[in-house]
Amino acid sequence: MSESTVPDVNKGGSALGVIWTLDAIAILIVGARCYTQKFVTRQFGLSEILVVISVCVITGMASMISVQYHYGWGRHYVDIPTAEATKALEFNAIGQSFGVMGSTFGRLSFIILMLKLFGITKPRRWSLWALFWAQLISNGVVVVTLYVQCSDVRALWDFSIKTYCWPEDVQTYIGYAHSGWNGATDLFLTFLPTTMLWTLKMNLKTKIGLSFLLSLSFLAFVGVIMKIVYLRVLAHRADYTYNTVPLFTWVIVESTLVAIASSIPLLRPLFIKAFPSLGTQTLKNSSYVLKIYGNSKQPPSYVSTQRFSKLGEGHNSRKDIDTGSEDGILAVREPQDAILKEVSYSVRVTDLEHGEKREQWDDGSKHGRSTSMIGHAGRIGGWEHD
Repeated sequence: MSESTVPDVNKGGSALGVIWTLDAIAILIVGARCYTQKFVTRQFGLSEILVVISVCVITGMASMISVQYHYGWGRHYVDIPTAEATKALEFNAIGQSFGVMGSTFGRLSFIILMLKLFGITKPRRWSLWALFWAQLISNGVVVVTLYVQCSDVRALWDFSIKTYCWPEDVQTYIGYAHSGWNGATDLFLTFLPTTMLWTLKMNLKTKIGLSFLLSLSFLAFVGVIMKIVYLRVLAHRADYTYNTVPLFTWVIVESTLVAIASSIPLLRPLFIKAFPSLGTQTLKNSSYVLKIYGNSKQPPSYVSTQRFSKLGEGHNSRKDIDTGSEDGILAVREPQDAILKEVSYSVRVTDLEHGEKREQWDDGSKHGRSTSMIGHAGRIGGWEHD
């Protein structure tokens, strides 16, 4: 330990409190998401597996930071005994890779969710899958660079080992490029749901609410910006135990926000199950009721509906009542796990019988419904609830 010219301070404790608080919130929300998808909507799949992996990696990084704190993380390197400082830097170096992959798995989960909801055309599916693999490969390369920057990897934490290492600025530039790419991905995942939902036929309040829920990845973008601000510390290895405190804190903020943002939109069915009146009220506020055609003197009316899964591939069906324009959002139980769009239409048939002109609204079936049913059968929305 050398002589220090600055006071011996420790800012690791408060940072550790923030880190574990965010990690606990992420675990709680992701756990609720998994319960909802497994037992309520029964759609537990790849997106949930990836977000669970993300939270496990984030928790792993938080654990390593705790070990670093035990060895002096939060204090200046010169104020820590050499043996303890070396141990702290070892867990520091390993923890950086966990920080990279924690947010990566969260973004991959979000991309799969977007595929399920909006992958209705081949170009869009190809684009999202390309983004998926680009995220995985690029972030994987960043992890590799963390360990190959020195000929002897132990030199990253043991300054007594003399070996060739890349110039310190190189890792900083890689960090800028890596964070910029992740930030661009967050912005894409923020605006994609909004552009898709805005084209659907539903009331403005519903559009705004769903767009907000599906665009929470913007919060992760804020975390990326703050992380970029502190990336410059990577060029100063001599005081990693002190300089990486704000950087690692924002890495955890970014990673947990990605996991939380990809999970909150899927919790709605759980709230509806816990508070059924909420779903009823939403139905009243968000359904579209078509005008009741005809009166007691007019012939009966009929309504035919066609359900389209993935907004294109349809099959005929008969329905009397739609359950609300967005009640089934993110909770459909179709094999395709896609957004369902319901289109109602009526066909006018003119028939001549016994010299008289008779008109009725028909959908090709042998049995009709009374005019009074139109007010219910005509209830349509952009989302169908099974």
